[in-house]
Amino acid sequence: MANGIVWYGERGVVNALVTEWAAGDGGPAEAVRTLLQKAVRWCGDTPSWIADISKVTFLIELGMGQFGNPDLILVCHTAPAESPYVVFFEAKLVMFLESAMKNAGSMAALGYNSSINGQLVLRHRLIHALSIWCGTGRLVEPANLYEAYRRSPQDGGLGDPAQSPRHLDKTSVHKLLREHGVYGPGLERYHLVAWTWDREPFFGHNWTNSSYLMPRFLEPTGLDAWGGMKARVGWIGFCEIENDHSPGPAYKAAVATMLTKLTPPERDQQAEVKSLRTDNFRKFGKATMGLVAELEALASDLFGRGSVERKKGSSSVKIAGQVRVKFIPWEPGDSEHVLLGLRATLAPKGWCEHDFKGPTLVGGGNRKPFFLLRLPHETADALTVAGEILQLLQDRFRELDCRVEGGKD
Repeated sequence: MANGIVWYGERGVVNALVTEWAAGDGGPAEAVRTLLQKAVRWCGDTPSWIADISKVTFLIELGMGQFGNPDLILVCHTAPAESPYVVFFEAKLVMFLESAMKNAGSMAALGYNSSINGQLVLRHRLIHALSIWCGTGRLVEPANLYEAYRRSPQDGGLGDPAQSPRHLDKTSVHKLLREHGVYGPGLERYHLVAWTWDREPFFGHNWTNSSYLMPRFLEPTGLDAWGGMKARVGWIGFCEIENDHSPGPAYKAAVATMLTKLTPPERDQQAEVKSLRTDNFRKFGKATMGLVAELEALASDLFGRGSVERKKGSSSVKIAGQVRVKFIPWEPGDSEHVLLGLRATLAPKGWCEHDFKGPTLVGGGNRKPFFLLRLPHETADALTVAGEILQLLQDRFRELDCRVEGGKD
């Protein structure tokens, strides 16, 4: 077997791409110019400074205290400008709408700061902190910006639970920021890019003008900042990197560990949606309900206590604040078995090789479509299949527990 590096998961995808940039024949500056000019879709015109990039520094998973840990920061030097341009990338192995959380639920909701819109908001606040920092002392956001985000969602804020303005006190990180010029006046120097598993930019959807799931960018005055910010916001997808950037084998291998397709399948909801009415658990035998209990325990181990809720006809698993998995006993009697349901917006046919059927509306009331997989009859086999799928889900939502709350760095 040849020597080499194998990258896995979301962080592996980012690391593989950066490693290839650094080793490329044309150098990292050329690779980054190509990426930012061709692969990234900007909400406004492509920034003109990109053509002048002469040197690039990559800051990967830099711990920014209460502002979170950006997946990738590109520090782009251009001549003759003295201060570099800075691009923050936030990568997700799911679609934007599958990662995004409701702004109405506030930043106090479990997983909000790990959602794509929540992370973009934290980077927006970091940008304001960097723009007023002189390079020494505490790196902290403007007090009036903090107060704007501390207001309740009903009052235009996000109900930030932090007890004081968000800050970064790590002197080792301060040193890195100083060395690479990642601070100082000029908000126009800072850019945000969402890297998601989508077919098109999130800002191209018809819900863009709604504050429901969009990143809530605020001015220190508390007014909406999207109008002034959007020109510095971009999006990139896995297909765009493949088609417009020509990545190498290490990156492709890393992506293949998580995705079978570079874009989610076409909207399956366009097909006929069936309906499934669940049966009460009391109708099923001991073996079937024993399997359901073991599946619930498996999900609890992976996603934490309180993530599983048992109802009359199915068990629901919440991941990042939303029900994304269901365990459903089905066809009581001699042929009874258990179905594993994955929320349709997860598009499992694009990343999971098991033969899911659907979409199907599950249960009663405010029903959501799920793709369904019949688990094997034998308990051990059923747990193996379910465990594989749940582990894939954990990898895709691996930042679930990376919460950024009020407190010390």
